[in-house]
Amino acid sequence: MKTAPNMHIKEMRMTSVAVLLSLLLASHAAAAAVLFTTQFEPAEGYNPQFTLAEQPATASIPWKGLGTGGNGLLTEPNAFPGFGQQAYVGFFPPTTQERDTFVWRPINLATIPTETPIIQFTVLLEIVDSTNRHFDEFQWIVSNTAERPLLTISLENNSREIFFIRDGIDTFQSTGVKFENNVRYAFELTMNFAENTWSAKLDGALLASAQPIALPATLRDLGDVAAAWVVKEIATPGDNFMVFDSYEITALPVGPEIPPVLTALGFVNGQFTLRLQGVNSKTYAIERSTGLQEWDEIWRDVAAGGAFEFRDPDPSGAQRAYRARRVP
Repeated sequence: MKTAPNMHIKEMRMTSVAVLLSLLLASHAAAAAVLFTTQFEPAEGYNPQFTLAEQPATASIPWKGLGTGGNGLLTEPNAFPGFGQQAYVGFFPPTTQERDTFVWRPINLATIPTETPIIQFTVLLEIVDSTNRHFDEFQWIVSNTAERPLLTISLENNSREIFFIRDGIDTFQSTGVKFENNVRYAFELTMNFAENTWSAKLDGALLASAQPIALPATLRDLGDVAAAWVVKEIATPGDNFMVFDSYEITALPVGPEIPPVLTALGFVNGQFTLRLQGVNSKTYAIERSTGLQEWDEIWRDVAAGGAFEFRDPDPSGAQRAYRARRVP
């Protein structure tokens, strides 16, 4: 269900030129759907006597694992106070010469619903530091149903830096954000499969935004979101580990789109100049009017990087108004 257009006007007078912003907001009636959620509690069937990947077979706990490194469940007081049981990965060294240990809960969402194309993953996490002076990496990895990794968020426990890698790039990119050991954080990953973009935050700090989920040739769906321990030196793994809780994956409807914002930059080489800020890679039309009754489209462009500038080559001396709208 769509609401009536919401008009937002921002006026700036400069040599008799007024800038009018007309912004349309749409809301959708589709409800959010929880694809999977767990607190790792006994009431859900979780037993701390088993690893997370080897929990007793129940319908609510189809977790899987790969690798021989430590993983399992913690109980108080060795975990988040007041949160009951938590899961963890790390601490116990692999029993074979391998670097990686993964645990994941299969989602296998081969068809992304058109009504709820935004998949959001949230989790509480904490990196417990090593006592043996060896430091490793801990990751969250999103894979498609073909088991191809689409994106990875990596918490590097030596530098305390956070990196990411995604489909189409070969090296980890720094987010510019660091974390502290033994501190609980709220991690949020939002993937818009309709727009093929994702963003991530840690306690509200932006890690990455407007990153592509998959290249055109890559299957774009959701297989799982895995927790991973990556040992840096096989011969000397750290006894560090990642604790996590409140693991949840939710399908969300597209909310009201961020409306475009027009800003008057003044005259540049005799031409009145506007800057439009909007959604990355979306197309916007700029319209002009002298009486606010009739509007003429005078420019259309793609907001590469989320913005573009427009120069009106024929601004008359009379007051004019400009507005922007997104177009298909």
